[in-house]
Amino acid sequence: MPKMATGSSSQGTAAREVRASSLRLSGLETFHSLLEALRVGVMVNGPNGEILFVNRTAREMFGVTEKQIAGKSTKDVDLIVVREDGTECAVGLRPVARAIQTEKPVVGEVLGWRREGSEAVLWTLVTAVPQFAENGVLRDVIATLTDITDRKNTEAALRRAGELNRQILLGAQEGIVVHDRQLRYVLWNPYMERMSGMKASEVIGKHPLELFPFMKRGGMYEDLERALAGELTSSHDTPFDVPGTKQSGWCNNNFAPLRDAEGQIIGVVATVRDITERKRTEDRLRERELLLTQAERLANMGSWEMQVDSHELLWSAHFYRLLGLEPDPPRKLYSRDLSRIHPEDQERAFADMEKLIKTGQPLENELRFVRPDGSVRIFHSRAVGVTDEGGRVVRVQGMSQDVTERKSEEERLRRSEALLSQAERIADFGSWETNLRTGRTTLSKQLLQMYGLASEGEWNRDAYWQRVHPQDRERARRLLNKAIEECKPFEFVVRYRAGDGAYRVHLVRAIQIPGPDGRAERSIGVAHDITDQVRTEEELRQLSSRLLALQDEERRRIARDLHDSVSQKLLAISLNLAQVGKVDDIRSKDARHVLADTRRTVRDLSREIRSLSYLLHPPLLDELGLASAIEEYVKGLSKRTGIALTFEMATDVGRLSRESEMAFFRIVQESLGNIQKHSASSSGRIRLTREGDEVILEVTDAGRGMANEELRKVRAGSGVLGVGILGMRERMRQLGGRLEITSGEWGTTVTAMLPLRNEDTDGGTHPAG
Repeated sequence: MPKMATGSSSQGTAAREVRASSLRLSGLETFHSLLEALRVGVMVNGPNGEILFVNRTAREMFGVTEKQIAGKSTKDVDLIVVREDGTECAVGLRPVARAIQTEKPVVGEVLGWRREGSEAVLWTLVTAVPQFAENGVLRDVIATLTDITDRKNTEAALRRAGELNRQILLGAQEGIVVHDRQLRYVLWNPYMERMSGMKASEVIGKHPLELFPFMKRGGMYEDLERALAGELTSSHDTPFDVPGTKQSGWCNNNFAPLRDAEGQIIGVVATVRDITERKRTEDRLRERELLLTQAERLANMGSWEMQVDSHELLWSAHFYRLLGLEPDPPRKLYSRDLSRIHPEDQERAFADMEKLIKTGQPLENELRFVRPDGSVRIFHSRAVGVTDEGGRVVRVQGMSQDVTERKSEEERLRRSEALLSQAERIADFGSWETNLRTGRTTLSKQLLQMYGLASEGEWNRDAYWQRVHPQDRERARRLLNKAIEECKPFEFVVRYRAGDGAYRVHLVRAIQIPGPDGRAERSIGVAHDITDQVRTEEELRQLSSRLLALQDEERRRIARDLHDSVSQKLLAISLNLAQVGKVDDIRSKDARHVLADTRRTVRDLSREIRSLSYLLHPPLLDELGLASAIEEYVKGLSKRTGIALTFEMATDVGRLSRESEMAFFRIVQESLGNIQKHSASSSGRIRLTREGDEVILEVTDAGRGMANEELRKVRAGSGVLGVGILGMRERMRQLGGRLEITSGEWGTTVTAMLPLRNEDTDGGTHPAG
C-alpha cells in the first residue's frame, strides 16, 4: 500500500488541535467513535481543501498516521491520483475539490492512488458530499473512500481469464459467486439473481453479512473464511432467507480459494445450488408417508400388496397391528396368510382374488379375520390389479379397513332408528333435517305419513307451504326465516291440510346448526301432531266456561227455589202462627185448622229441603254406596217425570272409591237429565257391571237417536248435549277411564268405563264408611 511522509512532532500537535477545533465546529465530534469504527474510509475537508479528519480505516488504506495527515491539504499529500484509464487526475478535478467548487455532491467516482515510482495502486470508490452552515455557507466536505482494490484485481484476473470463461460463469445453471480478499462480492451471476431476487448491482461491493445474516447460521460463513485461508470447503444443506426480497429456500455451497497467476489468494469462488425443490419434495414425501401412517391409524386401515407369480405379500406396519401381530419381515406367502381369514370366509376370499387376477376387475369384499387371541375382526377390503405391457395382472394393491366397530354401530343404529320410528308413531311426531346450503331435506317415515306422502320424492317446500292454512302461513314463514338468519331455534304452530282435506294442528320445533362461517348450515327439527291436544284443551275451555255458567245458573235456581218455595212456606207458617197467637182458645176449631195447615206446610218444606239437598249431594252415596244412591235417585226422578226407569247392578261390583262412585253418579244424573230434556223417551235403563278389571256403567234410552253429524258434534263437545258430554268425559279422563256414546234410530247409549283402582274393593267397606 502507498505510504505518506512523516511530519514533525510540533506539526502533529498543531494539526490535532486544528482537527479537534474543526470537528467541534462542524458538529462531528458526537460521531467520532462511530466514524472511527466504520469499515469505509471517511475524510473531512475544510472549505479550502484542508484535511480536518481522517478515520482509522482511511489511515490504514493510505498507510499514514494522524500526525502525518492532520492539517494538510489534499494537494500536499505525496500521492499520484489516477483514473481507471490510467491518466492522472489533477487536484482541481478530484471529487473533494469539485464538491467545494460546485457545492454539489460527487458520487461513486473510481480513483487510484499510488506513490511516485511505484506500480502498486490503491483503488477506491469516492463520494464527496458538501456540508453547509445554518447561514448557507459551505462548512466542510465529507468524503467516503471504499477500498475496491481486490475487486479491481479480481476483475482484471477475470478479464485475463477471457470473456469466454466469464460467459460460462454468467450462463451457468448453478450459482457462481466470487469474493475479493475482504470477502466482498465481485461476481454475482444471473442464476444467483434468480435465486435470491437481488440484482448484481445491489450485491457487488457489499460484504455477505451486510445482505445475508443467515450465513452466520449453520457454519456457512466459517466455511467461506476457511476457503479464503486456502481450504476447499463444502456446506451442508442450509436454509436461506433474503431480507430484502423475502425469498427463502434451501441451498448447498462449495467454496474454493481464488488465486492469481503467481498463486497468491486474491479471493474466494463459490458454487451454489438451489436445492429448495428437492427439499420440498423430500418434505412432501415425508409428510405423505406420515399422513399415510396417521391416516391408516385414524381410519383403522392397513395397506398391502401381493405379487401374483410368487404369491408374496407386503403388509404395512398398521396392517400387522390390525391383525394383532407385531410387524414381521414384510413378505410372506399368500397361502400361509390365508389362514388368518375366518374358515367360513376363506373360499370366498380365494375366489374374489382369482377373479381379480383373471379379469382385472377391482375387488371389494368384507371378510372376517381371526386374531391370535381368538377375537374376530371384520375387514372391508378394496384392491386393484397392476398389469404389465401385455395386460396381465402381475401385482395386486389393496387397502383393508377394520370395520368391526362400524358394523356394530350400524346394527345399533338400525335398532335405534327402529326405536325412534316406533317412538315417533307412539308420540305422533315426525322428524326432519334440511341442508340450508343445498336445500336437500330428509324426512322420517312418520313425518311422511303425517304429510300424506309416499316418499321424499313427493315432498317439496312450495307444496308444504300451500297446505299450511293461509292464516298461519305468513307468520310461520317469518319466524322460520328470522331463526335461520340469526342461527337460532324456532317454534310455531300451524294448521296443515292432511290428505283427507281436514286440517291437523302441528307444533313445529327446530334448531339451527352453524357452519364454519357461523351462519346456519343445517336445520334439524320435529313436527308434532297436537290436534287431539288442542281439541282437548278447547273442550276443557268450553267445559270450564260452561261449568261457571252452570254454577251461576244453579245458584240462581237454588235462590229462586228458596224464594218461591221455602220462603213462601216459611211466610205461611209465620202467618199461621201469628193467627194462632191471636186466638183466645188454642183448642178451638179454627186454631186446630191453622195448626194442621202449618204441619202440612212444615212437612212439604222438609221434603223440598231434602230434595234440594239430595240433588246437591245425595247422602246415601256416602252412607250406603253407589247402588243405593242411584236406586233412590231413579225412583224419585221416575215419580216426578213419569219416565219408566230401571236400575240393574251386578253383585260382583261392590263398593268403589269415593271419586269413582261420585263420577258414576254424576254421569247417571247427566244422562237421565238428557233423556228427560232431549230424547222424548218414555223409558230408560241403567246397568252397572264388572268385566275383568273394569267397572262399566250403561245408560240407555228408547227415544229418538241422533244423526251422524249431530253425534259427531256431540262427541266433539259442540252439540246440544256437548257441554254435559265434556263434563262426563273429563270425569272419566281424570280417573283414567273413558266415555263412549252410540246413537241411532233405536235410541242413545252412554257407556262409562273405569279401571278398578287400589282404593276399590270387592264388596268391602267403603273408605269413607
